[in-house]
Amino acid sequence: MFEKRLVRVLTESKYKKLEKFYIITNRKSNREIYFKNSKDSLDFIKPKFKSPLKKKAYLLIKRGFLQLFLKKIYLPKNISAVFIGEQIKCFDLKNKKVYSFPLFLNNNKDFINKKIFQKKVAEEGFAPKIMKIDLNIPFSVEELLPEYPKNKINHLFRKLVRLYNSKGIKKISYKKYKLFLLKKMKKNINNDPFIENILSKINFNERLLIVQAHGDFSDSQVLIKNGEPVFVDWNPKRSLITEDLVNFFRLKKDFFYSDDFETILRLYPIEVKDNIKEYVILTEIERMINEKSNYEKSKEIIQELIN
Repeated sequence: MFEKRLVRVLTESKYKKLEKFYIITNRKSNREIYFKNSKDSLDFIKPKFKSPLKKKAYLLIKRGFLQLFLKKIYLPKNISAVFIGEQIKCFDLKNKKVYSFPLFLNNNKDFINKKIFQKKVAEEGFAPKIMKIDLNIPFSVEELLPEYPKNKINHLFRKLVRLYNSKGIKKISYKKYKLFLLKKMKKNINNDPFIENILSKINFNERLLIVQAHGDFSDSQVLIKNGEPVFVDWNPKRSLITEDLVNFFRLKKDFFYSDDFETILRLYPIEVKDNIKEYVILTEIERMINEKSNYEKSKEIIQELIN
């Protein structure tokens, strides 16, 4: 699906096509995995096959059966695997490097800005080190690190809260924030009676906390370096302090009442803990306004909290 784009960026990067790769495509999510028949490549892609059905598919790949039916492509020998999601990521396992490219040409400026931001926070210990940002193609080269253990979420959120404090926490009145949401709503999705109704019902006297959020936070965005969590795939934005917290938990059923959510919430300032329901509702409203694809899920979460 994206092989023409991939070949183009690698060719422009002065790489030579040397080795055969196989392409697995998920058209529903617009994601692809490129791998070759080598142990390091097959071992590296294995964590992407989590569901029972995907595990069966991986077993067929491991035995070399599924490759007979997959599309082929020739890519540089130093690359072990390629993941395509929001970006194109090429993994050089031998030299422990990741080459990242924007998925589409019209995303060049956004891609560069995100990588420049990551380079800055990497210098403060919050992201993998970026060795190079090429402004022409463009692409970036950063260090390849192992995934952070999934069972240590308390530790990674402690690091995330440190990031908020290092970048500064600002306060804004609910009245001002409400006006901001209504203005953005009219610009993005016109008037929405559901959103207007919810905002009118919220009686919030505290000042809201605004931080520099990761912007696309999940456990798959956390790696480990020197025993500490570091964060990748940044979509940095000024938002409510609960932006990353809600994004991390929102796909988990009844997350608001879970023990994990309650444990992580203890790391946040007292005014957030005391008004967490309002924070979650406002976070989801902003998501409804900004991301139409999340509208129904956000609406469902809000309705569960207000009922």
